[in-house]
Amino acid sequence: MRRSSLILLILPLFLSLFLSCSQTTPEMRAGYAALLFNYFEDDSQPLVRLSYFGQTETNPQRIQEIEVKSLSSNLSWYLTDLIKIQENKKFYVGSNNMAMPANEAFPKGLYQVTFTTFDEETYSMNFNLNYDSSLYDLKNEELESYVSKKSFRKNVAAFDDNDVLLFSSDLEKGDSSFEQLLFDNPEAVYYKDVYISSNKSVYLIFPQKLIESK
Repeated sequence: MRRSSLILLILPLFLSLFLSCSQTTPEMRAGYAALLFNYFEDDSQPLVRLSYFGQTETNPQRIQEIEVKSLSSNLSWYLTDLIKIQENKKFYVGSNNMAMPANEAFPKGLYQVTFTTFDEETYSMNFNLNYDSSLYDLKNEELESYVSKKSFRKNVAAFDDNDVLLFSSDLEKGDSSFEQLLFDNPEAVYYKDVYISSNKSVYLIFPQKLIESK
């Protein structure tokens, strides 16, 4: 539960970020893809997941299955347990929990995403995945140095003792506004620093830190 719950952090941060896709169809308007690297206190290898959401102007309940296929390796993910949400009169459907076999990295290059509806209509979009493979091997002590040399935007997310995300903000820890958010959310017990790459395709989720006042 500790590791799987961390994936939920991506959703409120993710949907405002646009990544270009090709082959836009009448049904699907845009696609949003990112790799999520979750690092842990014990310095074990990060938990890495691929997240993809398609934006549609029609009811996403029609969509039954999504296939995400790496065209450079022919690996495929068939997604039927889909997340379907609405935000600001826009609909999104996708998954934030695609995984690779143990000790294997996600292939780089072009991916094809195919949406299939209950009436067997299909729509396809493409996206390109490019990232630094060394992120799989970074140790906790190396994370701060890595992001300081790259163009990453920092976000801070706070959780309660049930691992429920209470808020996320681009404020630094120690900022008076961040302290105000903690005051407004007294149930917060720990927070995580989240760094988002400049091209919005990679999220680095640092190990949790207890809130000192707790």
